[in-house]
Amino acid sequence: MKKYLRILLPLMILVVFAAIGTSSTFASTAVGTNSGVTVSTTTVPVKTLSDSAISKPAYSQNLNAGYTQFIVYPVKATATGKMYIDLKAPDTNLDTVYIGLGKLSGTDFTYYSFSSCTPESPKTGEGCFDVVKGKTYYVGVKGYSRTPLDQAQVRAYIVPYTNNRVLKAQSKYLISSTVKGTSNSDYTKTALYYKVTPTKTGVMTVTLKSYGSSYGSSGSITLYSSGKKLRSEKLTYDSSSKAYKVRFGVKKGVTYYIKATDVYGTSSGCYKYGIKYSVAAATDRSLSKKSSAKTLVRKATSTPTLFTANGKTETDWYKFKVTSKRKTVVTVDASEMRGSSDQKLTITFYKGSTKVDSTVLYPGNSGKFTLTYGTTYGKANAGTYYVKVTKTAKLSGKYRIKYVI
Repeated sequence: MKKYLRILLPLMILVVFAAIGTSSTFASTAVGTNSGVTVSTTTVPVKTLSDSAISKPAYSQNLNAGYTQFIVYPVKATATGKMYIDLKAPDTNLDTVYIGLGKLSGTDFTYYSFSSCTPESPKTGEGCFDVVKGKTYYVGVKGYSRTPLDQAQVRAYIVPYTNNRVLKAQSKYLISSTVKGTSNSDYTKTALYYKVTPTKTGVMTVTLKSYGSSYGSSGSITLYSSGKKLRSEKLTYDSSSKAYKVRFGVKKGVTYYIKATDVYGTSSGCYKYGIKYSVAAATDRSLSKKSSAKTLVRKATSTPTLFTANGKTETDWYKFKVTSKRKTVVTVDASEMRGSSDQKLTITFYKGSTKVDSTVLYPGNSGKFTLTYGTTYGKANAGTYYVKVTKTAKLSGKYRIKYVI
């Protein structure tokens, strides 16, 4: 008898869908309302998947399915975001079980997502339904076998899109939803701020992870001050290219906000993405005055220096000695800095107070500068020289300078 009923399932499903309408797996617009439902006090387990170390909750006990009408089970939202449900059916079921996720008004159950399962075909990631932290929603379970009643096991989980969450430097990802909205047709991408307070001064590297994607991860990252004033350009992140790493110069104990936008998600990954950052220690030398210029030693290793993201044009000064007339070369390496052609380092050389030369170096590049000062091209006369390195307001990060020969 059980085998015979399962052979008839396709026909039965067609009859059911003709009566109640169809829905997309991830659609969240209302697909139906059932009146006179039975309300159970048994709750559906739920977790917020707030970071990559958190696993889904355990499944509920076997929940009875109503006969042609839903039995609804409460689930309380633990975060604001997108709620999903997984469901599976025991082998004792004689029929397909239908699941709805939605709201209850009296005994009217309005379900915003709809799916079904058999013992052979459990479902995961159903729903994509907007919920608000602290509010109660309902999972409805309906079958078409009276004796014995069909059953299902259900669990719920939420991918949050809460703004201003604290993001710490760590190996695990903080998890967020890429979308808000009521259905696939009008989902809007989230634009979320994350609060960060580095525990050391250095280069912050921000990483994104798009779950379910076989094409890598991408998005846009912008840095703001604690008052949400712009501290960087909007930088594109692309996991497939080292040139698209997102880096900023940050200061220990200073609060910043990272804004993540344009992050694409996948339905198979529940439209979720991960974000994390790390900080590699570096020194902000605060060489803003010519009188405090740092001495560069000929043929010594390069000097790494940090510009922090402060929203201002800023300058570092260096000096070096040429002991006799000779070829003189200085290099500046900004290959680890990120920015567009609007952002740059201006490198200016002086002999004492006399300007010798000036050039521009764009982030992501390095430059080799041969000084000419005196009567012989390509050589510099003996004396003390200065180098002024000036950054534009939205540029930050680490560069290296070296007195080569």
